[in-house]
This record gives sequence, C-alpha cells and structure tokens, in this order.
Amino acid sequence: MPCKVGAAWTEVGAGAEGNARPRGLLDRDDDIAAGIASLGATVGVDTEFMRVRTFYPIPALYQLAGAGAGADADEGAVILVDGQAGATFDALKVLLSDPDRTKVMHA
Repeated sequence: MPCKVGAAWTEVGAGAEGNARPRGLLDRDDDIAAGIASLGATVGVDTEFMRVRTFYPIPALYQLAGAGAGADADEGAVILVDGQAGATFDALKVLLSDPDRTKVMHA
C-alpha cells in the first residue's frame, strides 16, 4: 500500500515476523532504522554520489540489501536511503561500524 512519508513515496510491507516495515525510498531516521534492522547479518552496500559542481562527492543514495540470517531478518530485503534527506543517518553509521555484521561493498 503506497503512502506519502516525508518527501518520498514509501510502501509499507510485512517483514519476516509479519511486522510492517518501510519499503521504497527512505528519508526519515525511524524508517531507515527499521529498514536496516530487517536486513540481517550480511548486508550488501552500494552508493551513488553527486559529483557535479563540487570538489567532493556528495552522497545521493544508499542501496542496501540483506542476505537474511537471523530471526528478524527478511531474506532478500532491499532498502533505498535518500542521501539528501534531512536525517542523521545514525542507524546507517551503526550498521557500517558493527563488527558483527558482514558488509559487502560495491564501489
């Protein structure tokens, strides 16, 4: 069921335990945290940057995919995080620094 969340359209779906979890382009900290929590122990990470008229790359999009594993994991879950959102991205920082979760990075 599509619904408007912040500036982005989001679809709310069911996670592994039947709990609603955000889907689509995430732009709020609570939605980002819920999406990341659904990814499991192994996470694929890809990023897109804006490089026009700047000396430094500016994050535009974080693409995260879960490989499942764990009671709360949604195998095959994919989330898209708006890199230009007014969020703190704390959940993303925690994910990337967590030594117990395997990250597979794509450049």
